[in-house]
Amino acid sequence: MKSTDDVARERAQLEGWSTGHSGRDVALSALAEALHGRFQKVCELDDLKEAIGPHHTALGVRPPRNKRQPLSLSELAICLSDEDENRTEVVDLEDPMTLGRAASELRPLGHLDRGPSHHNPPCNFRPRFRKPVDMRDLEEAIELHRAAMDLRPSGHPDRFSSLRNLALCLLDRYDNRGLVADSKEAAMLNNAARTSCPTGHPDRDTFLHNLACDLTTRFKKPTDIRGLEEAIELHRAALELRPFGHSLWFSSFRKLSRCLLARYGDLGAVADLKEVVRLGRAALEFYPPGHPDYGTFLHDLACTLRTRFKKQTDIRDLQEAIELHRLTLELRPSGHPDRSSSLQNLAVCFSDKYDNAGLVADLAEAVTLGRGALELRPPGHPNRDISLHDLARNLSTRFEKQVTMEDLEEAILLHRAALELRLSGHPLRSSSLHNLALCLSGRYDHLRAAVDCPKAIMSDRVARTLHPPEHPDRSAADLDEAIVLEREALRLLVPGDCHYDVSRQHLTACRQAKARLGVMENGSDDSASEQTASSVSPTADISIDESDIVVACVGVAPI
Repeated sequence: MKSTDDVARERAQLEGWSTGHSGRDVALSALAEALHGRFQKVCELDDLKEAIGPHHTALGVRPPRNKRQPLSLSELAICLSDEDENRTEVVDLEDPMTLGRAASELRPLGHLDRGPSHHNPPCNFRPRFRKPVDMRDLEEAIELHRAAMDLRPSGHPDRFSSLRNLALCLLDRYDNRGLVADSKEAAMLNNAARTSCPTGHPDRDTFLHNLACDLTTRFKKPTDIRGLEEAIELHRAALELRPFGHSLWFSSFRKLSRCLLARYGDLGAVADLKEVVRLGRAALEFYPPGHPDYGTFLHDLACTLRTRFKKQTDIRDLQEAIELHRLTLELRPSGHPDRSSSLQNLAVCFSDKYDNAGLVADLAEAVTLGRGALELRPPGHPNRDISLHDLARNLSTRFEKQVTMEDLEEAILLHRAALELRLSGHPLRSSSLHNLALCLSGRYDHLRAAVDCPKAIMSDRVARTLHPPEHPDRSAADLDEAIVLEREALRLLVPGDCHYDVSRQHLTACRQAKARLGVMENGSDDSASEQTASSVSPTADISIDESDIVVACVGVAPI
């Protein structure tokens, strides 16, 4: 690799200059620049940290007005700023900003390199602004970028960089203040930057990639697909400039794949899924199993194949997804940070397989894998609610198949735990409410059937479940709670949505069961019971008093 050869060559050069020699400062700077250049290509933080040392040493052995001093100050400022981008602390940013200002002071108006000095300090201000949100830093960054751009007229090799960075700062200010003029100027500057970075420019791939990333960050509204469309085209163009083997190929590949999947989520075009699958297969063919990103390639392709299976129901996609997830799991042994994700996704695939073929063995596998994922997601894990919810659904499904009360009881406990993590405003709260209501109404149906069966011989455990000391009628309480949960779920859903219809269907069934329960408790005959139940209209107003009761309906789907 050329960058590695550069570092080795500059190290050898430095060894030829003894301490105190008049040319040692130049050799130190050259080594620092080579290390920083290698960091920019392979992103090894050790290179960046090592580069800072020679820059500091070079500055220390040069007199204040040495002609190379401005460049050293500027280069050191860039290294320190890059180091900050890989940290959480903010304090070090004072150092690069101070160095950048010093470099500008040593380069008066008309100095050949004053442009880079003006360009680098605002690049340091922008990260600091983005952390504590100090508008003064951002305003100064904008002012300096404008000054740098004035010194880089049309045709200057670095003009596109100034245009791009000024656009980013204006977009930051737009995000903070909402001034449309900033957004419009940023769009104009980005277009100008693309023109100023022609085909063949050595940094064109990086520019296209960063511009695409910025678009995907700022255009996330499903109603505004234009930004996403443009980002896809930019990522494609960047990927063409980063062939297999390029150090940044993986970054462009994954960003393009994510944009295509996002567009599929918005528009549902199978062609986008097909392209992601093609890219994933190409990655697996080019990169060997020992590659550090091989597990990620396997995982991403498996997830895309499962998504395509859900769209087209081609069982071959699901079978391949399971195979790839198993291979990924082997590459993520105990202690690997992504092992829980592989377990969870493999569990979902087996759940899909059960839904498709109805084999209990697949459902059992889904439960086992789901338990493994949950164990690796303790309280506080950001995805614990997903593992709780999915395991609960699989246990509830197994209860419906095998009627094992322990599965249903555990499903209820898990759904309650998931609901506690999905507070008001959580996008999946309605799903947890509905599925918990289904389980409660299912328990009501099961226990009520046991009570009504004259030949049923209930164990002590079932009897205690039916009538615990703290509640006179456990089954009726389940029905009450299911109605309350389903009512809240309906409030979170939009009429016309398929989930809204399913939830309303279940609520109607619960209200009818409540009506039948009231008739039976009053000692009425069966015909009266049926008449009362049928009087509860499926289109009745959904607002229910807290004292109303709930129950389950066979055939109502989870959501």
